[in-house]
Amino acid sequence: DVFLADFAKDVHVIDLEPGDALSINGSSVLAFDPTLQYDIRMVGGTGMAASGLFNCIFTGYGRIAITTKGAPVVLSVDAPTYVDPQAIVCWSANLQTGYHRAEQLGLGTLLGRRTGEAFTMSFAGQGFVVVQPSEEPPVAGSGQQEQSGGLGSLFS
Repeated sequence: DVFLADFAKDVHVIDLEPGDALSINGSSVLAFDPTLQYDIRMVGGTGMAASGLFNCIFTGYGRIAITTKGAPVVLSVDAPTYVDPQAIVCWSANLQTGYHRAEQLGLGTLLGRRTGEAFTMSFAGQGFVVVQPSEEPPVAGSGQQEQSGGLGSLFS
């Protein structure tokens, strides 16, 4: 028996089959079978994810244990899909990634009415994206910061 813990996060086991490829930030990887191969690659089309610019790409046949903050939601991608970059856990490595500006400058933005997300991460192709019901803090130096609403934010 092996007991592992990471700040009371939920643990999920994913079975990879030959031909599968999973893109995941190393901080969400708890354990994996030695039959899996991995490589570290730059996240294509975006550096907006809380995970930063690089992810681990796992391939081969075996199991990988990942962690999430809360019960994850698995989104099937068969049409363009947009996700909060700070809530992404992992995705099918064959998906094309990019970013999408979520907010446009307008009267609502000037009055402090905004979604709170300046960008979303976009996915296209056939596969899945796993998101968690919690946001990871942005990676230092990524240019993302918390924004407060209201007219006061215009002058700070």
